[in-house]
Amino acid sequence: MKTTVASALAAVLMAGLIVGCDTAVTDVHAQLIAEQDKTRQLEQDNSQLRQKLARQDKQVETLLALGDKRLDYLFYVDSIELGRYSGGWDLDGENGQDGVKVFLVPHDQYGSAVKASGAATVQLYDLAAEEGETLIGEFHWPVEKLHETWSSGFMSYHFTLDCPWGNNPPTNKNLTVRVVFVDYLTGKTFQAQKVCEIDLIGDDLPEHDAATDE
Repeated sequence: MKTTVASALAAVLMAGLIVGCDTAVTDVHAQLIAEQDKTRQLEQDNSQLRQKLARQDKQVETLLALGDKRLDYLFYVDSIELGRYSGGWDLDGENGQDGVKVFLVPHDQYGSAVKASGAATVQLYDLAAEEGETLIGEFHWPVEKLHETWSSGFMSYHFTLDCPWGNNPPTNKNLTVRVVFVDYLTGKTFQAQKVCEIDLIGDDLPEHDAATDE
């Protein structure tokens, strides 16, 4: 009888040891998998970092090869021009014009029209008006808005800037249009202006084909 009880107790103890060992083995295996996952992630991060550093090294190498005169190899704004059809603009189709439509053309160093990132300001002056009343209006286009005004097509590349004068129309036909453009690539400021003859209320509107504007 004692032998039987002792055997039973030994079996119970052995089962407990086996269960405990299985649990320990399972925990160790889980920790091993977690460490392997961490190692793989570190290797992946290290690989991506090496690739990033290699790209940056290549970029530095390219910039050093170009030298200080690398801007000479880029297309950048060298001047601006107001298109020949810049002038009076009829907004409502009624007698008399309602503002000025400006066609702004930036040119690169080779004389070609180029879409450039920057900001534009248009000022309308009635220089024949009384002192203190010469400024008819001032209009601003920040860089995030200016790009929306770009037009390109057959022989036509320009920013189209609409400048309605609202309740402050000029009293004289000759209006001076002044444009200031700040180029965001070089930081340079460019200016251009022209005198436009407009049609006041009560004047007959000239025939004009809007499709030829540029």
